[in-house]
Amino acid sequence: MNCAKATKCYSVGHPIAGANCAIWEKNKFVVESVLNSKLMVGDTFVCAQFFSQKELLIVSQLTREGKMMGNYAMGKQGGVMWSEI
Repeated sequence: MNCAKATKCYSVGHPIAGANCAIWEKNKFVVESVLNSKLMVGDTFVCAQFFSQKELLIVSQLTREGKMMGNYAMGKQGGVMWSEI
């Protein structure tokens, strides 16, 4: 999956860390690139909606290399900024 083929793509993070994520199915995302993040390229997760800017973002069903990792909190230090790309 890449942003060119995705329904929507989002950039999530803050100035020193973040990830680009493509939605490939309703509310399901795949991580395409990362910078200083615990997320890894290829990770998938579910996010029902993006809330206000600069707030903690909780995603569910984080999966890495076929292994379910559980929920994941993005933006523990100052929240996340997101934008549709």
